[in-house]
Amino acid sequence: MKKFLFIFALIALISFAFTGIVVAQDIRQQAADLNPMNISGPSDLFANAINIMMAFIGSIAILLYIYGGFLWMSSAGNAEQVGKAKSILIWTTFGAIAMAASYMIVKTVLTKVG
Repeated sequence: MKKFLFIFALIALISFAFTGIVVAQDIRQQAADLNPMNISGPSDLFANAINIMMAFIGSIAILLYIYGGFLWMSSAGNAEQVGKAKSILIWTTFGAIAMAASYMIVKTVLTKVG
């Protein structure tokens, strides 16, 4: 009878040990589900916000390039419309250069800080 109780206790102990491992893995999975963007600190949150803003501003720049090109092609020799199209294309280019420079500066600072 003692041998049976010993074997039963050993099996129960091993079962509970593996249950703890499964529960720990489940808790890790639940924690990962709560953090889908894998943000580990404020610098990661700031970097993700900057990346989203860069994508939005880049989309606006592409739309402005398309609009400026359309104005130029549809000007039919109208000097005023060509000038407006050139102005849009030039200022969009300056904006894209400023955007890229600011992104490089912020990325460098975030790399050094975080």
